[in-house]
Amino acid sequence: MDATKKPLPLVFGNNEPIPTEVSNKPISELDPWERKVRFIGAIQADDMVTVKAILNENYSNGRFQPEESYTPSEQISAICMAIEKGNLEMVQLMIDHGCSVNHYTSGFSPLHYAATYGQPEIIKLLLKEGADLNALSCHGNNALQLAAQTKSLEAVQLLIDAGSNIEKANANGQTPLAIACINNRLETVEFLLRLGADVNTTDNRGNTPLLHSIDQCLTINHQLVKILLDAGANPDHMNDNGDLALVTAIRRASETNLDGQYAIKELIDHNCALDKVEVGFLKQNAIHVAISRSQDRIIEMLIRAGCDLDIMGIEGYTPLERLVMADNYNMVNLLLNAGAKPELSKKAIEKLSRFRGEERYPLQLLIADWRGRVHSLKHLCRLKFRRYMGRQCGNVIRNHLFMPASPEILTLQLFNLLSKKAAVV
Repeated sequence: MDATKKPLPLVFGNNEPIPTEVSNKPISELDPWERKVRFIGAIQADDMVTVKAILNENYSNGRFQPEESYTPSEQISAICMAIEKGNLEMVQLMIDHGCSVNHYTSGFSPLHYAATYGQPEIIKLLLKEGADLNALSCHGNNALQLAAQTKSLEAVQLLIDAGSNIEKANANGQTPLAIACINNRLETVEFLLRLGADVNTTDNRGNTPLLHSIDQCLTINHQLVKILLDAGANPDHMNDNGDLALVTAIRRASETNLDGQYAIKELIDHNCALDKVEVGFLKQNAIHVAISRSQDRIIEMLIRAGCDLDIMGIEGYTPLERLVMADNYNMVNLLLNAGAKPELSKKAIEKLSRFRGEERYPLQLLIADWRGRVHSLKHLCRLKFRRYMGRQCGNVIRNHLFMPASPEILTLQLFNLLSKKAAVV
């Protein structure tokens, strides 16, 4: 060690410093406890010279085995400590001195540690030395399932090349693909899908990788959602709790974070059912959840995609009635323009009266005015066109109306498109 550098503090157990007299004693004069303390400190400091000297001393005298657990608080063996540090040379040294590559400490083998920490070179070494590829940890995970949690695609590839089964599920019923989705490991997900991993596999609670990708991370990764949907993920699968991907995405989306909205767009573009009702405790559907969370952008996305504008919620109100109660003028106007029935039920009017008294609410006046209005042929045609095109209507608007062109050209393009549709029908 460089004399100008201050040596790293050696610790044992609960980060208690190793006494100076222990760290300075010759190895041959240390008692068994002092030797273990010195050994742990040397591993933590990547001090190969001291580790090798202690191993040589004890290997010749048989004082203790290198796979013993050395930290009372964590019960971790020497080789696993070296794996945590990512010290390949030290791991090899342990093996050369008789350390077992399949010895468990605290329910984990050395290979489990290497997979958990995403250490491909150490994984390669352990497999070469005979590590059990299919051994399970105390939590029911094998090495591949542990590696799928990490950023190391190389570790995943090594374990699969060694013969690990990509469809093997852990104690929770989660395959490596599901685990990679839970941990937002995009590269690993793509790799497993290329190998043919089942994109619609379910765990013990009925969750698919798609549901995991939407419900697990701090935010929704819309790229991951798209990859799974493009690979054939079922957007309408319902888990054992009755949760749906679309409704779950709306619950987790934010008006300020666009990832959730992009994920919802992907689900809509992959033809998810817009009006399917969850069978869980709340029994809600997409538009009612969006209204309850004041997600105006998502409400508009659902309307443009062709959702049922008059579908009843669990409380017995239509989307229009709920938006009126929420004073959401813009969305009420949008809903009416999209073709919602301009009606308020007796139940809704009574609820409004309890809050507003006998005075008619401005939005009630708007609805009454809309109901009595004679609408233009243009508006009626637009409604008919939207109902006919369904969720394709948004694509038509993007591809044919949002482009620089004269009104005459736009009208002609739209007319030609409608003519082709009519010919098919």
